[in-house]
Amino acid sequence: MSKEDLKKQERIDLVVGQSAPSQQDEGDDAISSDTRSAIDRSNKENTEDTFLGNETMVLDDEHSTETELNKSSGFKSNSIEHAQAKSASGDDLVGQTIAGRFEIIAKLGEGGMSVVYKARHLLLNRIVAIKFVKQGVMQTKAAMRFQQEAKAATSLNHENIATVREFGYDENGAYLVMDFVDGVPLNEAIKNELIFSEERTKNIISQVCEGLKHAHQGGVIHRDLKPANIILSRNANGEEIPKIVDFGIAKFVDEENQANLTQTGEVFGTPNYMSPEQCLGKRADSRSDIYSLGCVAYECLTGKPPFVADSALEILMKHSKEQFVKPKHHSAKTLMNAIQGCLEKDPNDRWQSADDLRQFIQNPDGPAKKKYKKLEKHFTPAQIVKISLTSSALIIAASFIMQVAPVAISLIAPSPWNQLVRSAEGNIANGPANYRIAEVELKKALKAAKEGHASDIEVEYIYTQLAHVQSNMNKWEASKKSFANALALNEKHSEDFGRGSIHDWLSEIYLNEKNYPKAIAEAKTADEIKARVVGYGNRLALLPLFRLGQAYRGNKELQEAEKVDRKLVSLVEKLYPTKGNLMVSDAYKQLANILYQQGKFPEALTYYEQEVSVLASVLGKENPVTVDRARDVYWKIKRKGSDDAAQLFWKKYGTNAEKDE
Repeated sequence: MSKEDLKKQERIDLVVGQSAPSQQDEGDDAISSDTRSAIDRSNKENTEDTFLGNETMVLDDEHSTETELNKSSGFKSNSIEHAQAKSASGDDLVGQTIAGRFEIIAKLGEGGMSVVYKARHLLLNRIVAIKFVKQGVMQTKAAMRFQQEAKAATSLNHENIATVREFGYDENGAYLVMDFVDGVPLNEAIKNELIFSEERTKNIISQVCEGLKHAHQGGVIHRDLKPANIILSRNANGEEIPKIVDFGIAKFVDEENQANLTQTGEVFGTPNYMSPEQCLGKRADSRSDIYSLGCVAYECLTGKPPFVADSALEILMKHSKEQFVKPKHHSAKTLMNAIQGCLEKDPNDRWQSADDLRQFIQNPDGPAKKKYKKLEKHFTPAQIVKISLTSSALIIAASFIMQVAPVAISLIAPSPWNQLVRSAEGNIANGPANYRIAEVELKKALKAAKEGHASDIEVEYIYTQLAHVQSNMNKWEASKKSFANALALNEKHSEDFGRGSIHDWLSEIYLNEKNYPKAIAEAKTADEIKARVVGYGNRLALLPLFRLGQAYRGNKELQEAEKVDRKLVSLVEKLYPTKGNLMVSDAYKQLANILYQQGKFPEALTYYEQEVSVLASVLGKENPVTVDRARDVYWKIKRKGSDDAAQLFWKKYGTNAEKDE
């Protein structure tokens, strides 16, 4: 097989995964990986960062524990095996050309899983960095880890974020094409300069807030924000521009994706900058990033993180229990107040958005002042001392129990059912061969939870996890029963977003079964609940509409499908007026497909063109995803006998790639 044939066969559609559709005709819809309800899971990872002077590239070498090559990922097991045989090894690739357009210039460094090279994009004459997976580690979980990194990062386009531009796959293995950031990591700058001035810190933190605002609005949280993941670069005017790097462990705030890189009960992050909820193994949201940013800001001003100790465990305890105390007589009073608002233990007491924090830093007497509920209600020094002493006593007591009373460890250790759930999630992450073991463990966890009088929420979570793994095993009936049990528990408390998600997942199962009437009913219910709970201003509330349109189409109710898809397009365009999100291209594609199927070709072509235009804008015209979609649309036009129109379309959106069907 030739090199080019190998590329065609094994190219991975990372950013917009080719989902297993509910119907198998030429117009099938495939929601992209960051919008589709992919039932994936992953567990704890470890981060190793390498910085190389002024030529900085973060080597994000977490040990991924994604569950499987999900239908929407585009990975194939035989391709992964082939990659293991041909992935990048210790051999230097300098001088080689990757994917026909990336000339490797120099090796920047390597970590446990990957090697990073400096390269030149030959078509754009742009310097980039390319990360390759090392030989022998390109297994399912590593591939999915690579996929998750690109899915998160390629959706972000902001001056204060270093972006992953492209994902590819060739005989050297899987690779990521990233912005090359010429700068100094913030941790190195602090090490060299000890402390920053108040004005410089304001400037850096305000810009990082801008980057986080963009990421959070796009449904992405970083979860490992720290000085090492902020690079200080300079623009053409010499102005200092911080760039957030390493969204490789970012979590899409998308309960349908379930692409969590950790699950409840697992601790992940860098201890000095972890939020209390991360330390306690709870779910983290955008406010966790705000807590971490407060730690970063404090270190800029003082030269050290707010909580330090001799061991990681002690640091975790301090983040969880010990109240932050502002240093006395520090000159940066505004920033210290802002940091106080970041470091509240309860996420509800913190700044609720990165933009609120930025506004307060820039104008402490402005409207944002009211956004921090406890600004004027801080603990008195006496209260803080009392709390700190209490926390210290708890740590000492816990240490004593563990040393002299082993029998009491169960009082502070995770519950037996949570231990079983963690083990099950680890097995899920190790791939399909371990799903059966995970299913048995989750069933044991359910039994233990019920016997141990666990809360309804805990049992609901276990049922949901069990439903996911059963769905991944194509055990549809068992999965539906588990989801039904989770739903029954959910309905004991007030209506929430999670209830809508369960109905949405059920809709996905019925779509897979081609039971379109049931899929319609579940998607409608999910849509109604999410619209009530969060409204259509939230991207997650739009996902049931994707499935509802597909279900109507599968049920041959084409006019109803068209109505839903038109509504979806309208809502997505309102949510993303600049059309800078892949959900927009997904919506255009779905509407175009139903119009095409009904013979409304001119209007369908309009939406196909808009779809490809968005892909070209967000991903780049040369991105394999954009190229593939442009090729597909080209042949749709050709099949209608419109040769001239097809050539015009290809001239506008095509590349030098072959137009083979």
